[in-house]
Amino acid sequence: MLKVIAAWIFATGILTALAAPALGAPAITAPKIAPHPASTTVIKPASRILIPQYQALPTSTIPSTVTTPAPAITAVNPADCVAKGETIILQGSNLLTSNAHSIAIDDGNGTHIDLLTNRWIGTSITATVPDDTRVQEGAGYWVAMETGHGVWLSNIDRSITICMATKSSDTRPTPAGGGSLLEGALPQPPSAQSLQDAAIKEDATVEPGEVVIASANMNEAQQLQQVVQTMGLAVKRRTPLGNLGLVVSVLRVPKGAMVADALGQLRQAMPNVWLDANHRYQLQAGGEARYAPRTIAWNSRAGCGAGLIIGLVDTAVDDTHPLFKDKAIIQRSFLAAGIEPAPMKHGTATASILVGGAPVGLMPDVQLRAAGVFRLRNNKEVDTTAEWVVAALDWLVGEKVTVINLSLGGPRNLLVEAAVRRAMKKGVVIVAAAGNGGAGGAPVYLAAQPGVIAVTAVDANLKPYKRANRGDYIAYAAPGVDVWVAAPGGDGVYALGTSYAVPYVTAVIAATKWYGAGNDRAALDNLLQSKVKDLGAPGRDNVFGWGLIQMPGECVRLTKASRGKSKSKRR
Repeated sequence: MLKVIAAWIFATGILTALAAPALGAPAITAPKIAPHPASTTVIKPASRILIPQYQALPTSTIPSTVTTPAPAITAVNPADCVAKGETIILQGSNLLTSNAHSIAIDDGNGTHIDLLTNRWIGTSITATVPDDTRVQEGAGYWVAMETGHGVWLSNIDRSITICMATKSSDTRPTPAGGGSLLEGALPQPPSAQSLQDAAIKEDATVEPGEVVIASANMNEAQQLQQVVQTMGLAVKRRTPLGNLGLVVSVLRVPKGAMVADALGQLRQAMPNVWLDANHRYQLQAGGEARYAPRTIAWNSRAGCGAGLIIGLVDTAVDDTHPLFKDKAIIQRSFLAAGIEPAPMKHGTATASILVGGAPVGLMPDVQLRAAGVFRLRNNKEVDTTAEWVVAALDWLVGEKVTVINLSLGGPRNLLVEAAVRRAMKKGVVIVAAAGNGGAGGAPVYLAAQPGVIAVTAVDANLKPYKRANRGDYIAYAAPGVDVWVAAPGGDGVYALGTSYAVPYVTAVIAATKWYGAGNDRAALDNLLQSKVKDLGAPGRDNVFGWGLIQMPGECVRLTKASRGKSKSKRR
C-alpha cells in the first residue's frame, strides 16, 4: 500500500502535505505567524533578470535523449512570512537532489543568498533562511532551485516575505523544567545500508504499527509530519523532550502495512532523518543463586558521594524496603495511562546495590532518580519501548544526574541512539548491560552503542557468566553471579545476570567522578582502564573487555573545599 501511494506522489508531482491526517490521528496544526501590521510596507521582489536556466537554454543545446521534466515549485510554506533563522517548505515536482543543486533567494536587484537545505526529496524541500544582514525584514524574495550561483533550474514565480522583528522567531515550546529545544540540528544518521543487518520483524521485538522519529525541534517535527502524511502515515503521539533537545513523534503505520516496509520507504525518502521502529527492550537478568560482591576493591566510608545524583532506568523500586529507609529516592513512571507496570523485583534489586543500606548498598548517601519504564504485557511479558526509554533519559538529564544505570537491552534503535548521543554530549555517563545472549549472541543495545560503557558479569571465581554476550563492545566485567540483592516486600534474594553487574560499575564511575575526574570522559576512561584487573587474554578482549572493574581509591565524604583540592590534584 505504501509503495503504491509513494509511486503516485512521485509520478504526479503533487505533494498533499497539508491534507487531513488519517482517521484517528490527532489534529496537529503548524504554528500561525502573526501578519504584518497594516502600517508596515512590504517590499515586493523585483521581477527582472530572473530567468530559469532550463527555459533560457537554446533548443539545440538540449540533447534529444533528455526526458527528465524540469523542476517545478508549486507552493512555499509558511505563506505569510518567515523570520530569519526559520525554515520554509518548498513543495512541487521533480525536485531531484544533487550536489550541484541548491535553493536560493533573490530580491531581483542583485541580492542573492543561498539557503541551508535540511531535507530534500523529489516533492519537498526544507530549507532555513540564514540570519544574514543582507536579509531585510519586510522585504520580499524570489525563491527557486539553482545550479552554480544564480543559474536557475526551476520556475521563479514563488516568493517569501521576511517577517518584521515584532514577530517572535521561536515557535518552539520551552519545557517547564527549564530545558530548551535549542540544541541545533541532529548529525547524519547511520546509512540505510548499515541498518539492513537488523531487519525489522513483525514480532514481539517491536510495537505493532508504530514508527518513531527524532527531530531537533518542533518546527522540524511539524514539517516532517507534512511529508509523512503524503505517504499514508499519521502522527499518533508527539512529545517534546527539552532536556535532550529532541521532539519524538510516533507515527501510525496504515492498517495492513508492515513496519519494515514503512521504514524502508521512509528511509529512502528521508535519508537524513533519525527514524526507526518503536523497539521493545527487556531486562537483562538471569535466575537466582548466591554470591557476595567483594571483588571490585570497593573502599568507602560514610558520606561517600553525598550530593551526587545517579539515574536508574528500570522497573519501579519498592522504596518501602528496609534497605531504603531514609534514602533519597525519587521515582517517576513513564508508562502511558492504563498500562500495567511490571513487578518491582528488578528495579528494587538494582537500586539496592547502588544506594541500599548495609550490607548490600555501595553508596547509601547518594541520591537516586529512578525512572520506571517497564510494563507487564499479556500478564507474562516484561518489556518497555524506545519511546519510554527516551522520555526517561530526558527526565534524568534534566535532574542533573552524573551517571545513568541501564540494565536493559534490545536491538539497535535510532531514536534511542540519538537520545543517548544528546545525553553523553551533556557529560552524562551511561552504563548498560552487555546482554545475556551467550557467546554467539548478537550485540545488545544500548550497550553496543559507541560511548556507552558495556558491562559483562563474572562469578566469585572470576569466570565469565556462561550466558553473557561476547563482543568488542564489552568495556568492563563486574560481579553479576550469585549477587545478594533486595526483593520487594522486605525480602532478599540471590540473583545473576549482566543486569546486576552494571550497578557495580555505575557506582565506581560515580565515586571516581565525584572524587575528581569531573566531566573529562577521556581522563575517566584512562583512570578506570589503568586500575582494572586484567582477565583472560592480555589487554582488552571480547569476553572481559578491559578487565574486572576496580575502585581507584577510597570514597569518603568530601567538602566543597576538599573536593576542589582533589580535582586540582588530578589535573
